[in-house]
Amino acid sequence: MQVVADALHYFGKHFCDPIQIPSMAESLGVSLYCLNFSFDRIKSVTPLQALQELRLNKLFVALTDQPRQGLGRAIRACGLAQTPGVLALFEQEFGIAMPLFCSPAAVQRMIACSD
Repeated sequence: MQVVADALHYFGKHFCDPIQIPSMAESLGVSLYCLNFSFDRIKSVTPLQALQELRLNKLFVALTDQPRQGLGRAIRACGLAQTPGVLALFEQEFGIAMPLFCSPAAVQRMIACSD
């Protein structure tokens, strides 16, 4: 359980940075197998899925608290810039269409940039 707690703490401090799960496991002093096994056993997700969930939650909060900051900026600030299909992942995670948070034009610009 401590392995998962340490990893979640690491995610919380570094969510906006690129995180390589194998490197993170090494920095926590555990094997990648141990990290994956611990997450599967305790949270029923992979470490990467847990990180993505945290980042999506951060995006939700960012867009709720500061809706005028711009969708692209919020996505980058939450560490999701390199994640394909962010808008679909957001809508799948929360069941809310992105245009409820952003103007339709902002969503269209984001879609155009990801094509």
